[in-house]
Amino acid sequence: MSSSREEGGSVGGHQALPDDRGIIAALHSADTGARCAALEQLAAESHPLREAVALAVVDCLGASSRALQRRAADLLRSAGASAQPCVMACLRESLRAADRRLRWGAALALGRIGILEPAMVPALLEAFAEPDGDCRWAAAALMVACGRDHAGAVLPALLGALGTGGPEQRKMACYVLRDLAPSAPEAARALVSAMRDPDVGVRLAALSGLCRLDPLPETACEIVLERLRDDPDPGLRRAAVGALGRVGRGVAAAQEALAAAAASEDAGLRRAAARARRRLETA
Repeated sequence: MSSSREEGGSVGGHQALPDDRGIIAALHSADTGARCAALEQLAAESHPLREAVALAVVDCLGASSRALQRRAADLLRSAGASAQPCVMACLRESLRAADRRLRWGAALALGRIGILEPAMVPALLEAFAEPDGDCRWAAAALMVACGRDHAGAVLPALLGALGTGGPEQRKMACYVLRDLAPSAPEAARALVSAMRDPDVGVRLAALSGLCRLDPLPETACEIVLERLRDDPDPGLRRAAVGALGRVGRGVAAAQEALAAAAASEDAGLRRAAARARRRLETA
């Protein structure tokens, strides 16, 4: 989007004041340090962002630097009242930009401003696959918040991601379902199914979500015992032992599994069994 904005002159057809031209040029610089310095200078100023400057800050949302991107998103909250309509329009347009970094940056900025709407969902789902863990968790938090207002758009998108997304997307979708819809029958079905996902990260996320469901599915203990018995990943098996403290109340097979884990040579299994037993005793 920056190619349509003239540095030091106008931004998207919005004329910059003479005093703003230097800061706008710095915000459009190829030098990340210069852009960061410009954002910090703006943050230190007491007056709201004027329109042309705010639109130049929007361009920083597509930066490769996550720190710069987050700083720009935070700064856009100080756009002046006269600039806000144009900034909101630009951010919404940016959700459909060709650059995936700008799509995520726009969703992040809208969330920081307090705007949560279904148009953000594709960018948030896309961010679930980012290699940066902070980015994935920020997207998940925004998806949970958006889902509280727009469950009709968010829940189907999450269920779709569990069916067709990559491993990181499926994993994050499980965590969002855990936090957003622990009482939704469709979430329960999806999490139970994800317990047999080929990716261990997804299975761990599904197990975390399964333990938060209310009510617990009738098959919850059965599937946790299955994972404890058959899962190839030792970390998942230890997590399954711990989960029995949530799903194993009154189930003889769960007590037998905990006794076996408590006698295991695996110290992690023994610790998990002790925690699960304490939980069953005090719940």
